[in-house]
Amino acid sequence: MKTYRQFREDVEFAQENMMLEAKGFGDIAKKRRNRKPKYLSPRTAKIKDLKDRPTSWQGLENFDVFA
Repeated sequence: MKTYRQFREDVEFAQENMMLEAKGFGDIAKKRRNRKPKYLSPRTAKIKDLKDRPTSWQGLENFDVFA
């Protein structure tokens, strides 16, 4: 099941496609392909941050759940 945010993004994508098809793709489609995603979930943003900045890992301890 999709969240409201995912559903809204799908609707916006579909509306944009309909507008592009109505007036022809041309340069608009090229710009659209290069666009980065607007929204990153908090989890995705944190993972991206951890990958981009090695200093983000400093201070994290090794925690053994089964100890």
